[in-house]
Amino acid sequence: MLSPQAHAPYQQSSQGAERRGPSTAPGAGRGAARAFPARSGPAQSVCGGRARRTQTGPAMALGSAWGRVSWLYYQYLLVTALYMLEPWERTVFNSMLVSIVGMALYTGYVFMPQHIMAILHYFEIVQ
Repeated sequence: MLSPQAHAPYQQSSQGAERRGPSTAPGAGRGAARAFPARSGPAQSVCGGRARRTQTGPAMALGSAWGRVSWLYYQYLLVTALYMLEPWERTVFNSMLVSIVGMALYTGYVFMPQHIMAILHYFEIVQ
C-alpha cells in the first residue's frame, strides 16, 4: 500500500479523470492550488470542456434574484419542515399563513395610529 506522500506529487485535473505527473513549479505539491481553465471572455464560460454563453446585464440580475428567492424558499421549507408535506397540504398551510399575516398587517395599519396617539396623550407628549 502506498503512503500519502507517494500520492502528493500528483494533482487531479479539473475534470478529475486524468492525473498529471510531479509538478516542477516551486511550492506545487500536496495542498497546492489546482489549475482551472481560464475564462475565454466576459460573456463565455467553460462548462464540461465546451464554451457556452452566459447571461449578462439585466437577465443575469433577474436570474440571480430568482436564485436568491428560491434559496430563501427552500430555507423556509426546511426550517418549518414543510418539505415533508404533500403539495396540496403545503398550499393549504401557506394560504392560511398568508391570510393570517395579511389580517395582522391590516389590523395593525388600522388600529396602530389610535394606540400610538393614546400613548402620546398619556405621556403628555401631544395635547
